[in-house]
Amino acid sequence: MNIPELLETKRIKLGLDRIPKKFKGIKGLTSTERYPEPLEKGILRAKHALPCFKAGTVRFDMIDVPVTHFRAKDIGTSVERLVELGYTHDIDGQPHTRPEQIVELYPQDFIPSRKAEDYLLRASAFIDELLVRFYDMEPFYEAKTADDLVGHLCVGLAPHTSGGVLTRIIGWSNASAGYGHTLYHAAKRRNCDGDEDALILLLDCLLNFSRVLLPSNRGGRMDAPLTLSTRLNPEELDKEALNVDTSWWYHRRSLKQLKINHNPMKLPIRWTSSKGESGRSAQSEDTGLPTMPIQLILDL
Repeated sequence: MNIPELLETKRIKLGLDRIPKKFKGIKGLTSTERYPEPLEKGILRAKHALPCFKAGTVRFDMIDVPVTHFRAKDIGTSVERLVELGYTHDIDGQPHTRPEQIVELYPQDFIPSRKAEDYLLRASAFIDELLVRFYDMEPFYEAKTADDLVGHLCVGLAPHTSGGVLTRIIGWSNASAGYGHTLYHAAKRRNCDGDEDALILLLDCLLNFSRVLLPSNRGGRMDAPLTLSTRLNPEELDKEALNVDTSWWYHRRSLKQLKINHNPMKLPIRWTSSKGESGRSAQSEDTGLPTMPIQLILDL
């Protein structure tokens, strides 16, 4: 195989001036069919300095942190944009007009770390150029800043699973972690005890992921979005994830009893949880907030 001639042919097809300097292939194919992805995808991915995972996707890993409420001022998104995304009222039922108002997070919305901004912007630019140069289509993202990625869909994926969960970016966190709803993390089969999960742009997943690229060895089908859950159903989650306090206040007598190590499930005065009194999982609306917002905790 004449590699230089092949690369020159692909360069001309893509309409590029030159092949990227740092352009690496792999030593060998480990999939069952031994079928490689189109060389053009690798060239464009290298142009944007993006690594490729085993299934052909580009992803950014972040530590999972659970959160149920946020403020516009803490995630760098304007109130007007959040209203467009559906956050029209705060937790008190008042119209969402000020960045200081506390708003309940939708279960499938996500607040990634700002450390992922540049990476995801390059990934979006790669997807746009792939659409234009390889698929002969119009660009999709056209993102110039991180704000342009707000509202776009992604796929959340835990490394030991084979099923992704659809999510939406609504802002950015200054922490070195990604903030997501407790139900969202649970849907990925995570416990938020220091684990890291991947975030993949949805269009990257749809265009570039292929089962034929997966290794045929043991574990080769793990950490790959073989399936995608588009709608999060609390009834289908691990019941452990439903033991989340949703009360709006704590009774003084309950706190005193907890101080002497009483089992909270056996207290005479109970507070509510996501599980609900009937044992069925409740929906996420109207989750209580007896704690402080994100930024106030970070400032302590």
